[in-house]
Amino acid sequence: MEKNHLLLFASTALIIFVVFLFSYNSSPDVRIPEEKTSSPASDSYATITDEKSGISFTYPIKRNYSYVTLSDWPPRFVNSLDEVKCELDEQTSAISGATSYTKTIKGNNYCIWETIEGAAGSVYRAYQITYPKGGQYLTMSFTVQYPQCENFTENEVTVCQTEQTEFDLEALINDVAHKSTFLINLEYSIFIKKTLISYKLLHK
Repeated sequence: MEKNHLLLFASTALIIFVVFLFSYNSSPDVRIPEEKTSSPASDSYATITDEKSGISFTYPIKRNYSYVTLSDWPPRFVNSLDEVKCELDEQTSAISGATSYTKTIKGNNYCIWETIEGAAGSVYRAYQITYPKGGQYLTMSFTVQYPQCENFTENEVTVCQTEQTEFDLEALINDVAHKSTFLINLEYSIFIKKTLISYKLLHK
């Protein structure tokens, strides 16, 4: 009987501890302050949360572009505790056709993997952008479609070329990256899952 009481007490204390960790890591203090970025007045934004990764991010729903299309949008996010090796080896690069490079945008460092493909009169540039945040590494991915301007009428060619040249990919990356947060630190998320599993095994 006394043993059952001790188990009950230990289990209750464990659950309280887990709830405390969850509350602590969900507080604003553990989130990275968002960088203030300016965006075109034509942008309208939405915020969504990936329940699997716990990443919440804000992204522009639509931008005033006629000759640039954001595909696979909104971007997809994954997170990891392990740092991503930015430089691709020759074999991986040859198989995937991807190139990698680092980029500093307004003082923020990014590892960018880019794959370029052409199809149906357009050039598709697929991006995987990894950056550190709050002790984790977040990776967002999306594709930008650039129609070939030569396929438009003579009057549109110049407009198309100007728009594609002025499309500010770096501002877009930096804007979304610094409007991303996570609901709970990944290390604690893993710890909580293991704790709950142990709790269930204890009470079998």
